[in-house]
Amino acid sequence: MTEANYLRQYRLYLQAIKRWLNPSLARRANDRLPFLDRFGGVYYLYVRGMNGRDETTGVYFHRATQQELDLDFVLKNA
Repeated sequence: MTEANYLRQYRLYLQAIKRWLNPSLARRANDRLPFLDRFGGVYYLYVRGMNGRDETTGVYFHRATQQELDLDFVLKNA
């Protein structure tokens, strides 16, 4: 993930998802959950790296942090 700079990729995708979903979430008056409570996380599945038995290789999961929702942080640190 780090060598191929996929961290920046998922953080930029996170920005896009947040911007795309927030207007629709804001319209729902009874919906008060913060974005991170609604967004489960990011999975990267590397088919060539999977061993077929478990998730020890070829699977990367990350639950987004509040800091990663800050575009300035993403642009400076990825």
